[in-house]
Amino acid sequence: MKQSSRSKLARLLRQFRREDGVGMTTPTLWIGSLLMLIIALQAGIWFLSNTVAQAAAQAAYTTARAYESSAGSGQQAAADLIQSMNGYLVDVTVDVDRAGDQVTVTLSGSAPSLLAGVPLPPIEHTITGPVERWEPAP
Repeated sequence: MKQSSRSKLARLLRQFRREDGVGMTTPTLWIGSLLMLIIALQAGIWFLSNTVAQAAAQAAYTTARAYESSAGSGQQAAADLIQSMNGYLVDVTVDVDRAGDQVTVTLSGSAPSLLAGVPLPPIEHTITGPVERWEPAP
């Protein structure tokens, strides 16, 4: 039985080997091409997640800075946008600080990984700006 499996393996290796010694080029190119495709897809997913995080931070800032708004409404706006994008941003934390005449929104999270165990750079956006205020006409 062992001889039969060894002969099958030898036959398979002979199919990949050519006389000039470049028979393993095709499988190597396929593996390399597949790896490059996975890297390109992962980069695209990371950039998409970064865009979603930026949009959510902007939504939180725009809502929280509005006249008579609150930090909680800014956090809810960010949560709604992230939920509507369904999975493009994971492990998200949104911190909205509305103190005095300034609003600061800090959003951090990460992009989903195609390969388990491969860490990706974290995503973080911070926006700071003034609170809208009403001034009566002179």
